[in-house]
Amino acid sequence: MPSKDGSTILAGVDWWVDSKTVTVKMAPASCNKGLNYEQRYNRTWANKCGSCKKKGTLYAHGAKGRKTAVEGEITCRSCDTDYDGVSGKSKEKEMTCRYSLTPASSTTSSTAQSAQKSITDRKEALYNLKQDYQTRKLVKVKKSLTTLIIPKVDRGKYVKLKPPLDDGKTFYVSSLHLNPDTMTIELHDGYPEPDSKYSEKVTVKK
Repeated sequence: MPSKDGSTILAGVDWWVDSKTVTVKMAPASCNKGLNYEQRYNRTWANKCGSCKKKGTLYAHGAKGRKTAVEGEITCRSCDTDYDGVSGKSKEKEMTCRYSLTPASSTTSSTAQSAQKSITDRKEALYNLKQDYQTRKLVKVKKSLTTLIIPKVDRGKYVKLKPPLDDGKTFYVSSLHLNPDTMTIELHDGYPEPDSKYSEKVTVKK
């Protein structure tokens, strides 16, 4: 099972909490009738406990320690009342569902959605960064080539090697050293190929 904040959760369960709201994507638990446990429902609640009435004390979690709600749960740090994240009803052994969370107002809901989007954007940026790292760590030196000085070849550009040097594959110039009459270039593969608008490609023949 996946996890978040040290809690074990069902796939698709998530939450975003600030001082005013608790936004969740959870599976239904107690005090829900006719809802599909396999679905994930989005709810935004005011961060105010329905039992002790204190504000800013709610937090979301999954199964962690004595808490066993892998479908997701909301708990008050002050009075330890547990709430079903979908219905907003308190979870007691007697199943009385006596306390209720308050749905967030349109203003606080918009704030929560903005916060959620910000978190999503950061997650996407981190994912793209990791993907870029995975690509670049596979880059390896393919060739070190010494040839007559070619003015158009420079570090950071791409060159296409013709036979017999290579079969026309494009390489990235990672370093270049100029000698009196020759140049030594270090070539890598694995870097992104230049797009159709890239004009700094040089063909090197032997």
